Amino acid sequence: MGAPPFTPPAAAPAPSGQGDLKGLGGARPGVATHVGKGIDPTKPAPLVLALHGYGGTGGEQLAYFGLSAVSDEAGFVVIAPDGTLDSTGRRFWNATDTCCDFEEKNVDDVGYLVGLVEEVKKRRAIDPRRVYVVGLSNGGSMAMRLACDASTTFAAAISQAGLFFSDPGRCVPKEPVSFRHLHGTADKLVPYEGGPIGGTIHPKAKPRTILSAKALVAAFAKVDGCQAPLVELPAKIDLDVTQPGAETTVARHEGCTKGSAVELWTIAGAGHVPMGLGAIGRVVWDFFAAHPKP
Repeated sequence: MGAPPFTPPAAAPAPSGQGDLKGLGGARPGVATHVGKGIDPTKPAPLVLALHGYGGTGGEQLAYFGLSAVSDEAGFVVIAPDGTLDSTGRRFWNATDTCCDFEEKNVDDVGYLVGLVEEVKKRRAIDPRRVYVVGLSNGGSMAMRLACDASTTFAAAISQAGLFFSDPGRCVPKEPVSFRHLHGTADKLVPYEGGPIGGTIHPKAKPRTILSAKALVAAFAKVDGCQAPLVELPAKIDLDVTQPGAETTVARHEGCTKGSAVELWTIAGAGHVPMGLGAIGRVVWDFFAAHPKP
């Protein structure tokens, strides 16, 4: 699914196509990039792939997640590509059967995005143990698809309000990928509790049934071999600054294969694209930084 019309925060650093990453994407141009000022030129840097929702763009998503400022501080490279345009003029990722190749174009976005990572590796020194993906909505669906189908490339994935496969058994990664899912309980477009959803977002979108946030997290816990059930941490987090107090509950599966982690962040009262997640870039990077490939 996708974000409503989105205006990047005025204070967000502008994406920068810097030097050796200009022209990234070959036949599919339109890749926003940012090379963190804090990168140590003597060491391979981490790489974060940021994916937009249905109807969005890479540049908008880079601004929403606030990853440019965080990359300057922490020292990593960010790339935020554009998906393919459909007949309605909106960009999409061919991620899962629930979202969002409504016109059945069958674009090989797994191949494209893995190839994009490989292209960056040819231009810059990238640490292969620290390649990550984060996405919103349809981008979150694509992040989960990459965790399933390109697990040898990505160390960790984060989905915000993404839609998983209707059959979680389609996710068969070759190795564990750490996973975090963030979801608002007031999301009317992609309901937190799952169930049937309509096809109003696109003329050719068919009614379909989606997994709940807890069910899709349980699917990743299964493929990552987590031994413990989902347990809520005692302290809540004030992630959404538009709501009073600490509204976000963090739950985690322990005992996962090779030190991988699986988490669910439940944002009480938040909709599909909450605009008050001021610390979202730090939340994204802290999880990635803690979970390289072994």
